[in-house]
Amino acid sequence: MKNQYAGDIGDFGKYLLLNFLCYEYNSLVKLDYKLGVNWYLTENDDTNHGNDIEYLKEDKENLKSCLPPYSNHVYEKMLNIINNERTISSIEKLNVLPTNAIFYNDIITVQERKSWLNNSVKHLGKSNLIFCDPDNSIIASNNKNNINSMLAEELKLYYSEIEANFIIYFQHRWREGSISNNINQIIVPILKEMDPHIRFRVLIYNKGKSKRLYVIINKLKDIKLYLKLDLLLNIIDENIFYELPMTPMNNNTNRTIETDNEIIIEDFPAGNNSELILARKIARMENFKNVVPAIDNPRELKIDLKFSPIEYMRICYGFIPQAMEDRWIIYAKDNNLYFHRSWTGNCIYILEITKSNEEYIVNKAWASKEEGPQENNEDIENIKNIIKYNLLAEY
Repeated sequence: MKNQYAGDIGDFGKYLLLNFLCYEYNSLVKLDYKLGVNWYLTENDDTNHGNDIEYLKEDKENLKSCLPPYSNHVYEKMLNIINNERTISSIEKLNVLPTNAIFYNDIITVQERKSWLNNSVKHLGKSNLIFCDPDNSIIASNNKNNINSMLAEELKLYYSEIEANFIIYFQHRWREGSISNNINQIIVPILKEMDPHIRFRVLIYNKGKSKRLYVIINKLKDIKLYLKLDLLLNIIDENIFYELPMTPMNNNTNRTIETDNEIIIEDFPAGNNSELILARKIARMENFKNVVPAIDNPRELKIDLKFSPIEYMRICYGFIPQAMEDRWIIYAKDNNLYFHRSWTGNCIYILEITKSNEEYIVNKAWASKEEGPQENNEDIENIKNIIKYNLLAEY
């Protein structure tokens, strides 16, 4: 990171992602993670890098509305920085990122790089989500003169010393080969040497003149982190963020690691990896031709349900039937949760979900007079079972 980059198109995506992950879903108040940032700060240079700031005018409405409330928040902060002082100090002072974030902003020097690293580990040690911002990737070489890259030994030290998840951000500047091929050949071996069973995902930020990569390492095996990534990828336009597909490969798989469109993981751990959530589609009303979000002849139910924030995130995925025996279509829309019969499309239940302090509650619901048990307690029990087995079950 350099001060001259502050507020450019890459910065917009960076702070959009970090705010989405750090804050509780759909909030800019309650936090899920304590963020630590190592800017990997280097001196400005005489290039024109960082001048991609016209997006603030050219793509204003699309960017402000791409991921509310985070996108509007980040857009306004970027506008302030571009119009005033383009420095990381401004980013820290203006609360672009959560107010409890910890920043390590010492400049890297070749002579003091080892002490710089050790000091950063101590400074960020109380964070549980650490973001590192080198310009040019993670490299296997331990050449300390390359101050624009994160050295493999530096990532290894962070991974071994701090109990946190990690995000490494850099621009795609490999001169040869595709992004995925370079990830397979350069990044994956570094990660697997740190931990043979490492959990990670790679997101691509697709705005600006060059692609930006996020290597997201789930050291804590944190289901919430992957749920939030899945939500992000389902909500946001793929022209802004998308994910590189990840394919397991074991000794019985006749596949080569030379691939141009996916990440291949050799000796991927088998079995029940419920802590490793890979992309799961969110059910949307628009996906189903035969559903109408209304009950023709509703009756109100007496109901009292409560869900934790992580349960609420799972519920927001809804349920897409995959086989004939899957009886339900379930989706969330405008703070309501809709339950339809998969065969007929008829709406059977509607639940109104509201936030109350630390929980999400349901105290209003409606059921069809035409279908279902037709008795309040039986309907409530039916709804609980549908949520338990279709929305909150481990998968």
